[in-house]
Amino acid sequence: MAQNLFNRLLAASVILFVLLWMFLHFFNHFASDDYQLIYERFYHGIVGATYNQYITYCGRWLPLGFTFTMLSFSKMPGFLFLYGLLTIGFATLASYRFFRVLSNIYLPEKVSSKYVLAVSVFFIFSFFMLTPEKSEVWFWYNSTSMYLWNLLFCLFGISFLLWDRGKTEYIFTAASFAYVGAASEPFAIVVIMVLSVVVVYRAITKIGFSFKYLFALLVTLSAFIINVISEGNEIRSNQLPPASGRVAVVNMVQTVLDLIVQHGAVFFSTVAVFFACWVFIGSQLTTSFKHFQKFKFLYLLAAFVVLKVLWVSVLFPAAYTLGGIPPQRVQGALFFMMALFLCGTGLYSGLAIGKSKLIDFAGIAAISCILLGTGFIFYKHIGIEPVYAKTLKSREKLLNMYKEEYREEVLYLAPLPDPGFLYSAEITEDTTKAVNQQLKSGLGLSYNIAREKQK
Repeated sequence: MAQNLFNRLLAASVILFVLLWMFLHFFNHFASDDYQLIYERFYHGIVGATYNQYITYCGRWLPLGFTFTMLSFSKMPGFLFLYGLLTIGFATLASYRFFRVLSNIYLPEKVSSKYVLAVSVFFIFSFFMLTPEKSEVWFWYNSTSMYLWNLLFCLFGISFLLWDRGKTEYIFTAASFAYVGAASEPFAIVVIMVLSVVVVYRAITKIGFSFKYLFALLVTLSAFIINVISEGNEIRSNQLPPASGRVAVVNMVQTVLDLIVQHGAVFFSTVAVFFACWVFIGSQLTTSFKHFQKFKFLYLLAAFVVLKVLWVSVLFPAAYTLGGIPPQRVQGALFFMMALFLCGTGLYSGLAIGKSKLIDFAGIAAISCILLGTGFIFYKHIGIEPVYAKTLKSREKLLNMYKEEYREEVLYLAPLPDPGFLYSAEITEDTTKAVNQQLKSGLGLSYNIAREKQK
């Protein structure tokens, strides 16, 4: 009875999440610096634009190639909506394969494909809801290839490492971990560390050495090296404040404090309800693995310590290389690991504790809260994103109207409204700022632009 009710609510919540995702991406838009990338794509071509970025600004060669390849279709109506569908589709595929492989390995009975699909989308759902700044991680085109797609490729690659079905899977392993190594450097460092530990652990234990894990490590390391030796990284670092270990630590602490102060109530409530759901899902499963058949709090504590170590491993390199700039762009990796932590510890707790009325009540209450909360978010944003998208479209129409005119004076633009979950394409009051100049060059404007000064 409890499981049937939970399953219905679970299905309803994931369907609502997908509808919310489609709604938000329908009104998604390019940010100001995205137009600079569009300009480079059509001026230099895919290979030329990738190489130009590699030697002048950023060494992330594979995500850049992906970014410019997708921009080949940027003039297509509804491009960002279709790109959003592609993203959620690949996220579902990566998550589905991950959970399908886990169920095949650890569960004695085959779980239905529909249930695995629902759980897979629910995992992506939890990752989405756990991210405080959704705009930067999920909707900013320039950011998604670097910080979101590499996480999805990591999940995809892990599934091939766990389930060895033939040599053809080396192709998917290579593609996945090459992308991870060539994308966000802090996350790539974490993956290299984890793979190194796994390779050594398997070699010195009864599990035995596996060339596939070593292969994944070498691919990730090779892609990472190509990334970090880029001349563009040095050029970009010269534009940032000087690196300092003390400043990096301060920014790390500040990032965590900002999470607690600004998003603490919502974030920890979200953690609680998703954890309760994973516990319920685990309690309905059975396993033949002895490690999962008796609850040990020490396992949860060890997982929490590992999570904190991985967070620091991502935050410190990012905070150090960015100098005085807070490491906000890597937060996608932090909350991706948080989603994995909740999923893993929740499923373990449910498997180890087993069915109980308390878990049934907590699980149904939690999934009900998630469903109602998502519905409230949907209702709230129905009146936000359309207004923002309409205003932004009017601004771009105005800029294009004056495009052919010569203007000596600056064109001042009215401030944009609240973008909601979407990434803000706002410019600054200073015409010399990068975001202003990127929009100017990206749209091919012959005049300077700035936001009207706030009274």
